[in-house]
Amino acid sequence: MNKKLLFSAILAMTLPVLVSCDDSDDVDDKKYEAPYALYVLNEGSWGKNNASISGIAPGNFEGQCDRDIYSSANGKALGDVAQDLVYDDDTHCLFVSVSESRYIAKLDDRGRELVRYATGDKSQPRSLELEDGYLYVSMYGDAVAKFDTASLSLVASVKVGTYPEQMAIEDDMLAVCNSGWGNENTLSIIDLRTFSVVKTITLPHANPQHIIACNDRFYCNTTEYDENWNSVSNIVEVNTKDWSVKDITDGFYLTEGDDIVYIVKQEVDYSTIPYSYKNTFKTYNTKTGTLGNDFLSASNRETLVDEGIYGITYDDDTKTMYICVSEQEGAEYVNSTVMSFDARSNVNTGYAYTGVLAKKVVVAR
Repeated sequence: MNKKLLFSAILAMTLPVLVSCDDSDDVDDKKYEAPYALYVLNEGSWGKNNASISGIAPGNFEGQCDRDIYSSANGKALGDVAQDLVYDDDTHCLFVSVSESRYIAKLDDRGRELVRYATGDKSQPRSLELEDGYLYVSMYGDAVAKFDTASLSLVASVKVGTYPEQMAIEDDMLAVCNSGWGNENTLSIIDLRTFSVVKTITLPHANPQHIIACNDRFYCNTTEYDENWNSVSNIVEVNTKDWSVKDITDGFYLTEGDDIVYIVKQEVDYSTIPYSYKNTFKTYNTKTGTLGNDFLSASNRETLVDEGIYGITYDDDTKTMYICVSEQEGAEYVNSTVMSFDARSNVNTGYAYTGVLAKKVVVAR
């Protein structure tokens, strides 16, 4: 691990009192203390059965965390390639999708599995979205499934494009990236009131993968590859008022907060072992339509310019940016570092060492 990643600052965090979603639901709210303030989804390496969920306790963002709360709570591994993790603020439950192991699961806030839904050999679960008591799951090859969050029972499914990836919700509209395994260039727009596809948006580039919602618009990443696996990634804006589409800039990872889209453009040289990275950091103001470079301070951008970033998350409430950085030993991915930054002062506020290929930070409320 690059020594630049070693930081000594401690993240000061506070957390509201929560109620667990397991058998302790009847515990007095004032007496219950949530075990973790943050959860980190570690994707794991394909075929290694080493996906995991890390838990970071309140006020403990100083290099340490419980690296694999699922295995500790259940006595078994989470599985092969974790895709997404979401947290239900009302019940304090976690929902996780594991694509190669082909299941989704509901967990309590300590990582104990409460119920599992096996998706079958032909359906790999990918992205997750929670809305009004339902869990929406994009499924390889061409569907979005709707589950009741209480029982994790299947309510309905709707056909979308092929190989759907990430999803995002704006008002009652759920947008789904149809990647087509690199060959499709559409978004399916699902009206959640009727759970039906009401519009298909054609994008100017193929292979949409990541998507967020911000200020009545969807912003998605598209990534196209040449024969040598050199990639060109773009950020596209879709306006939900008139469904117009336009290119914003080049970029790969994206997150949003306070009407700002934060973007990381990443160039990867796969001919070196370990891989070599070049990252560029940008912002896009959704109200003014202007691009900027005020994503972290210049010194922090320099620290991260050559690191293996694998995901970014912004927390609106604390104005904190979390950046997941992967580590390699030779050609193998090993552990990750999750770094936090105060988006107002642009200073580093802590770090934690987690599992293999950390990709998403989930904040518990």
